[in-house]
Amino acid sequence: MNPLVAETEFTLSHGGNTVRLRASLRSALRLERLHDGFGPLITKLDQFDTATIRAMIEIATTDHSAAQRFLASISTEPLQTYKHAVTGPLSSLLAAFLPTPATDTTSAAPKGKTLSWADAFADLYRIGTGWLGWTPAETWHATPTEITEALAGHIARLEAIHGTAADKDDTTQTDAQREANIAAGLDPDFDRTGLEALRMMQ
Repeated sequence: MNPLVAETEFTLSHGGNTVRLRASLRSALRLERLHDGFGPLITKLDQFDTATIRAMIEIATTDHSAAQRFLASISTEPLQTYKHAVTGPLSSLLAAFLPTPATDTTSAAPKGKTLSWADAFADLYRIGTGWLGWTPAETWHATPTEITEALAGHIARLEAIHGTAADKDDTTQTDAQREANIAAGLDPDFDRTGLEALRMMQ
């Protein structure tokens, strides 16, 4: 299983004002729409477009009052000071939006299917509220990676309870063996294969 992203929240600090940004599903969806894709959004961040920077902070903040205090404080500083304070955390925030695919289970989306970011995030919302049974608020607050990892855990739990396709194949094989035992006049649960293996060891 892939490890969870180490950080889901990122802190901006300046002049005694601190604001936390969370890489939630809601923030991911809104920021992806801000400039019609993450590519243009990253370009705006690289160009340090101050309107985009402000929007990113206001969208991803966990406390709107704290965000406004931070923005009011930093807006009077030289641009280089502003850039130094926010560029690193905002870049990390965008990286945290990318869901980490679980390698130990089948993806919820069909293999080979290309999804837009909007569709991918909508699928994550459906997974959170449908498969996982989370409330809409819990799902919107979770990060994409938290949702994919929770789904992997949910599927692993179902497989532990109900078995996998391979387990079912083994059960079919066992049923065939039981029928062969009955036909031979033996106990249905007699392990003929195991007995033959034991004989080969002697």
